[in-house]
Amino acid sequence: MRDPVTTKRFLEHFGIAVPRPDLAALERIVAAFSHLPYENLTKVIRKHGGYAGRARLRLPAEVIESHIRHGTGGTCFSLTYCLWAILETLGFVAYPIMAEMNIGENVHCTLVVLLEGHAWMIDPGYLLGRPLPLPPAGEVAMAQGEATVILRHVGGKRYDLHTVRGGVERWRYRARNEPVDHARFFDYWEASFDLPGLGSLLITQRTEGGQRYVRNRQFQWITSQGRENRKIAPDEYEATLARTFGIAPEIVEEA
Repeated sequence: MRDPVTTKRFLEHFGIAVPRPDLAALERIVAAFSHLPYENLTKVIRKHGGYAGRARLRLPAEVIESHIRHGTGGTCFSLTYCLWAILETLGFVAYPIMAEMNIGENVHCTLVVLLEGHAWMIDPGYLLGRPLPLPPAGEVAMAQGEATVILRHVGGKRYDLHTVRGGVERWRYRARNEPVDHARFFDYWEASFDLPGLGSLLITQRTEGGQRYVRNRQFQWITSQGRENRKIAPDEYEATLARTFGIAPEIVEEA
């Protein structure tokens, strides 16, 4: 699955020269892609905007163009599929895998890249800013802003992702390192429109200083020093999201 036009737009927008498919290039691409926020506004619009079936799915060209024009990102399926297209266009060997969370199986997805004799996991939907090596045993840890991310091999092809923040470790999901083809990926993606998470508007984005998080009108700024919480006034909602995340007010209003 290649998309040269979208890949060119992405590279130009983030000022990346066309790279060789090596680890340094992969790290640059993943770091740039992590600037796209995780947000479900665009998914809510698709769910309630008269779209049906696969017409609901935001494909790579739309994800990148909408980010450039409106500051949007996507949820795990649209972000993963978009990054998959970019990496394959640039000559990387990559495939999506599925994960289970507390709400069920096959509700989250990540990418695996095979490179230089190793398998690397990339999770744009969880805003991981660097590739994580899949450990053959034990675990690997990565500092991620105010948190630590742990990827733990739990047997066979299963890997658990945990986060540690403020000394508290939390399980986030279990991924299975089994490639998923396009047809099944699209089936899981379509099914995700019926998951309960679309009942709330959610936006989160990592920066060098911490993580911004909005659920409906609740705003959190999470850093290594703690959390700042506040309510967003209804008449300031669109302006606050535009100022904080760079998302166009008309997108917020439509959602």
